[in-house]
Amino acid sequence: FDMRVEEPRSGGGTSTTGNVARRAFNNPKLLAEILELDEKMVENLSLLLSALSMHHPINIEEFWKFCNETQSIYLSKYENIPMNVSLHKLLVHGVDILKVSILPPGFMSEEGAEAKNKYFRLDRQFHARRISRVHNLTDVYNRNMAMSDPKISSMGLDERKKKKKKI
Repeated sequence: FDMRVEEPRSGGGTSTTGNVARRAFNNPKLLAEILELDEKMVENLSLLLSALSMHHPINIEEFWKFCNETQSIYLSKYENIPMNVSLHKLLVHGVDILKVSILPPGFMSEEGAEAKNKYFRLDRQFHARRISRVHNLTDVYNRNMAMSDPKISSMGLDERKKKKKKI
């Protein structure tokens, strides 16, 4: 895959991130070969994970069939290896989670929260009191609550659009 895995990084932590898994599942055939796993099972897992990251509704019956097919492959090929908790949750309880979810699963990802980190940092730096950590976090929280209001967040939208076009 031409990537480093589980190597220490200079700033701390390891080189293993979500991007490693994403890149690995982009080539399920090679991943199955490297890990010595059933190719069909890895392909199915790749498709299931892709489906769960979508922002579109999922056909629950088809998803259930696909989960059952993948679980059958796992149980027939790897019956002596205990199933990972995350895999169990996906294959056995994934449909139940989808049934009770109001939004498609892609909306529940960490993407939005990760994108807001930049704004949290800027808010802490330029729009919050530095008297104490409590005051600082309170100001950041209040600012983000105000900015999440549709009426407030749409104020000045035309001006922001004009500035973006100039750049």
